[in-house]
Amino acid sequence: MVDNEDFRHFLHVLDPQYRPIARSTISSVTIPGMVKVQKEWIKCQLAEASSVAVTTDIWSDCKMRSFLGVTAHTVTEVNHVLSLQSYLLTCERVHGKHTGEKIAMMFECCAEEYLIKNKINFVITDNASNMRKAFQARFLPEEDEAAEPEPEDEICQDLTPEDQEAVSATLDENCKMQRLSCFTHSLQLVIKDGLKEASGLSGTLSKLSRAANLLHSGTSFKDYFEANFGYATIPTANATRWNSTLKQVKAYVNFDIQMLAYVLDSEGHKSLILSQREYAQLKELIEVLDPFLEATNLTQGEKTVTVSVVVPCVITLHSHLQEIRERVRYCGPLVRALENSMKARFTEIFSAVMMPGCEPDEGRGPTKFPFTIAYFVASVLDPAFGFQWLEHDVQLDNSIKGQLKSQIKGEKCFFFIYADK
Repeated sequence: MVDNEDFRHFLHVLDPQYRPIARSTISSVTIPGMVKVQKEWIKCQLAEASSVAVTTDIWSDCKMRSFLGVTAHTVTEVNHVLSLQSYLLTCERVHGKHTGEKIAMMFECCAEEYLIKNKINFVITDNASNMRKAFQARFLPEEDEAAEPEPEDEICQDLTPEDQEAVSATLDENCKMQRLSCFTHSLQLVIKDGLKEASGLSGTLSKLSRAANLLHSGTSFKDYFEANFGYATIPTANATRWNSTLKQVKAYVNFDIQMLAYVLDSEGHKSLILSQREYAQLKELIEVLDPFLEATNLTQGEKTVTVSVVVPCVITLHSHLQEIRERVRYCGPLVRALENSMKARFTEIFSAVMMPGCEPDEGRGPTKFPFTIAYFVASVLDPAFGFQWLEHDVQLDNSIKGQLKSQIKGEKCFFFIYADK
């Protein structure tokens, strides 16, 4: 715009003395200068940190161009007050196939640029196999075999054993400890597994989705809808975010069901009217999934530490599913599928507390906390939780609970010794 002759003439009329900056100057001098200043400031902040946690993910824009994002997280002390700080280190275009080797190299370059190679204790990623391969270095060797990896995009490809070994060697210097799976992403996969098995709800949700799409695309229907309900709306669902489906369901059931049926019928969309049974299905679905939404919100904070919430959330959600399983009428398959998926994706957490169906092998005693030690230690150290989750939501006798407490305390001591190395 700044190079447009009419725009420059407009500025000249406003102020004949003003000379606008050329586009080339902004793109080649001004913006790079601002980026350099910001990078130096971030480097100074990270230089003062003794340890760094990193989150990384690959996402695509509307034009299907892929980008690798890397964010560093540290705890800083200002005036004797500790606060969590996050810094976006890079959001770099990923060209070609998303191989583990390419991700590892891009990550290494980022770590070297910000001088944090020897400070990284944890790397949090999703469960895509290319991400898992890129961050295999320094992770405890036995990952949960029952946890099904997330399918990759078609542009991803597997690494040969030789390349995989090279990636591990490259990242061995970058990460002192281990890769952790993103809990919110794993929870998203649990819900996806549950809805996939809930075939009895698919027709109801399909009607709801079509009604929402109609509201956002049909002008005449939208006008008639607003004439009866004002500016209230039914949001469209996003396939990549399960909570958007729940928000859609909640918005729908909040409307007067009789009035909504009248509006749909009047506009020639009688096939989208929900029956009393379908309406009851939606209300029951909300009751089943609401705690999962709360858990998702709790673990998505940007200014608070959320790792301590993971274990209490997993245990509480399991208790919720057990409690609601006996009284649901329409969502029985959904509840069972959610239970099975949670046990598969959070096996080590359930095994650690000897949850029925997930007990360790006889004679082994409690699990040795493979990569989940950080979750348990964080929960115990959080004053909001301590061992309360163990007292209220784990159905074990007091002697076994006492053994678990002692073991977690012992693992906590080991964790601090290991983290200081």
